[in-house]
Amino acid sequence: YNPCHGPCSFELAPVLAEHYAGLSTNVDIIRAQEEKGYDAQGLDQLGWKLFKEAAAKTDVKVILTEHPRGGKAWAESWSSFVPDHIYYFSQRPFRFMDSMVQTMKLNREALMYLNGTDDPKDPSFSFPATELSASYERHNGEVKKIVPAERLLVFNPTQGWDPICHFLEVKKCPVIDFPHMTDRHMMMSISKAAMIMTWVWPLVPVVCFALGMSILRCGFYSQKKTKVS
Repeated sequence: YNPCHGPCSFELAPVLAEHYAGLSTNVDIIRAQEEKGYDAQGLDQLGWKLFKEAAAKTDVKVILTEHPRGGKAWAESWSSFVPDHIYYFSQRPFRFMDSMVQTMKLNREALMYLNGTDDPKDPSFSFPATELSASYERHNGEVKKIVPAERLLVFNPTQGWDPICHFLEVKKCPVIDFPHMTDRHMMMSISKAAMIMTWVWPLVPVVCFALGMSILRCGFYSQKKTKVS
């Protein structure tokens, strides 16, 4: 399987731009992924938005990943970095990139889905955001209700590879440990780096201008000294 997950969603910027202009549907977003060679999608970016369309496709299976420690633990983990990600990556210089602009529109829509506001600074999203556990349970309940049981796997990462391999009929199940690619502290560090970028980027043209003027001044004085000599 080739999943569209995380940064891969940047490739969907053109269809997302059309979508938010009212020119394409959720089905078009799915089709765009298929045209780019993706045959699976990560729940963090698009699963919440497209699971109803997935449920309507009889040849599509859905994996609902649940947090090992439940809704409150999910809300605590999510609120520790996601709102900051959305806020800072929506600022300059990141918003000069259309792919980032469209992805942040998608993420702000996810905020609306969670709690009825697209403002990442809304108090309801502040750590530990315990009230979001109700949104977590609501979403999971709706997925279980809409997706036919024979095409749904409710998965806990602590279960390892076996449930996924059995569900997807993968004969050669990986023998390595189930991956843990990111953690809260790493994602929080990315948020801090993005915050610093929003502070320092205006200094870049100033520094370049000052450096250019220094080079010109050195060249001018060097040329003047040569003429005097």
